[in-house]
Amino acid sequence: MWSMLNRRVMVDFNRRGRPIKDSGGLFGSWLGSLSNDLNILPINYSDWRKVPKYRKEMAWKVIQKKFWFDDPTRRKKYALSALRARCRDLKHRLWKDHRRNTLEEAFEARPGLIPEDQWKEFVEMQFTDKAKKMRERNIKSRSKHKIPHALGKKSLARKSDEMEMETGVEPNRGELFIASRTRSDGSLVCNEATISVDQLKQAMTQNIQSETINEPKPKDSFE
Repeated sequence: MWSMLNRRVMVDFNRRGRPIKDSGGLFGSWLGSLSNDLNILPINYSDWRKVPKYRKEMAWKVIQKKFWFDDPTRRKKYALSALRARCRDLKHRLWKDHRRNTLEEAFEARPGLIPEDQWKEFVEMQFTDKAKKMRERNIKSRSKHKIPHALGKKSLARKSDEMEMETGVEPNRGELFIASRTRSDGSLVCNEATISVDQLKQAMTQNIQSETINEPKPKDSFE
């Protein structure tokens, strides 16, 4: 992608404004590589809202040189939102891999490709009470997510589009949940997923039976 000159990839979006198909996957992966460009997006900002507007505009110009959008104004909002998430993930990985017990030790652990001034400010931010509390909240939040998906880097939007292409019908939330927690060999990702899928299939069957006899649908606990 970086070596492409005078050519752009057209990104496909679904009706909900999410990238789909191979172009969507390429777009997502490429945004990850763009987040590593510390000349455009330094890591020494504690919050995306504090990143200067001119830097975000720089990033958007680079994106438009590589990708074509049917509605640039509308897609810009999604692109920058996705880039924000990639930048956040980058900083999480950096601190996970290079965190130390003291400021001095962390300063010495600077990765070679990161400018010294950026790393120093980034490390100092990690030792603030605000950053520590945020990490604690994130750990607590992640602990509640006990049913991972089996999609790898593929997004739910791309999986949904693939299912619709196969059947001609957009999958509902229940069908998408089941498909995204099922491995290629047909097994489910964990015991919790098995229990949830059994409950969900039962609820979906009840919905179908209710529709058949024109009764009100039972409440779907997965909605």
